[in-house]
Amino acid sequence: MLERIANSRTFLSFVLAGMTGLFLFFFYPFPQGNLYLQYIALKDPLVYSVLARSYTLFLFTTPFFIYSTALSGVYVLSFRRKRKQKANSLPRIPIRVPGTIYFSWSEKFITQQESVVEPTLNG
Repeated sequence: MLERIANSRTFLSFVLAGMTGLFLFFFYPFPQGNLYLQYIALKDPLVYSVLARSYTLFLFTTPFFIYSTALSGVYVLSFRRKRKQKANSLPRIPIRVPGTIYFSWSEKFITQQESVVEPTLNG
């Protein structure tokens, strides 16, 4: 049940942000009585309209990002898989032979004389 809710965290964030946005919209409306905002409305109504609509938009989008981040953090911390780390052996380091042309990381290297040199462990 909890894993299903955690997998639908985007939808849950959307619903919670909608409820929070409605609460903020009714209890913290756009301050139309502000003297500076009234001056902006007189001088440039388009800018005032953009400010008013942006204020309302941010009442809904900011809680969405906060809820989405919080629920993603809960999901990552609570439902991550715990796996054992196994030790990997390091790859063999090839022995550098003077006059050798190295084409790729492989077991055999081709020298300029077209002979094959195989690396050994004791040099």
